[in-house]
Amino acid sequence: MRIATRRRTPTYSIDVLLLLATLGVCVASTLALAARSGWIAELFTHFRVQYIVVQVPLLLALLARRKLVASAVVAALLAANAVAVAPYWPANAATFSGPTDLTLMTVNLNAGNDDSARLIELIREASPDTIVLLEVTPEWARALTALARDYPASHFVARQDPFGIGILSRMPMTTIETRDLRGAPAIDARLAVAGAGALRLIGVHLWPPVAARLAQERNAQLEELAGLVTGASEPLAVTGDFNITPYAPRMSAWLEQTGLTDPRRRHGFAVSWPVSFPLLGIPIDHSFVNEHVMASEPRQSAAFGSDHYAITTSLSFRGH
Repeated sequence: MRIATRRRTPTYSIDVLLLLATLGVCVASTLALAARSGWIAELFTHFRVQYIVVQVPLLLALLARRKLVASAVVAALLAANAVAVAPYWPANAATFSGPTDLTLMTVNLNAGNDDSARLIELIREASPDTIVLLEVTPEWARALTALARDYPASHFVARQDPFGIGILSRMPMTTIETRDLRGAPAIDARLAVAGAGALRLIGVHLWPPVAARLAQERNAQLEELAGLVTGASEPLAVTGDFNITPYAPRMSAWLEQTGLTDPRRRHGFAVSWPVSFPLLGIPIDHSFVNEHVMASEPRQSAAFGSDHYAITTSLSFRGH
């Protein structure tokens, strides 16, 4: 006796693929909505743009297949993701205008990257006024002395781990202080900007939230940093690798708490990491400013051997 078997048609296969795609993107988006519940859920907030890129064609396919319940679920989560990234949608095509008082480059070197020649070439080509450098090892500190003639003001806190930090500047530093942010050094400097006054510049590299303890420490670093910058009465820029995107509720709340502005808002979704997986690119390197400074949207560098792109921002002081 022959047992009848159901032949799997192409239509059946399409439905299975749609179901799997729907399940995956819905789980990820739901975890993003629960970001405040824990560090693992927060990790899913950083890829909201990628979710949208998947959800739009997925929704159209589900509607075409008349999967109405699944369509409704995907549409609701698509709307939630769209709301989260809406402030960064490139609605304002105008770029930074007015006089530039200072160009600021932020570079995560990657402590394991030994191609200093490519970075030095990139810096000389871009010619920023001031550079904040992250993951500065003793080897990197020695290699960067090649830029001493172009950047006479410098300060390095070199470490063997990925949390060394440094600054190079064409402009004099009237003060320079190394602050401890829960075990990670931060630079707090004042630059004398010709014709504009003084800029307080803080450079940071916060802990990566790859475990519960590190996520707690990074959050504590954000709180300590908020205490340093909130209510500053002078022109201020805070830059570095924050290891968090602006799509996370914690980051948007921190910006509101400190009163700092993210120059990416209304200018798009420029990413800074990881270089090797551009489809998963997210913005974790930032340059924030207070109300006394205008800033352009960050410009992404070419790859130079690090897992991060460098970002460059033009700054202009208000009212001078």
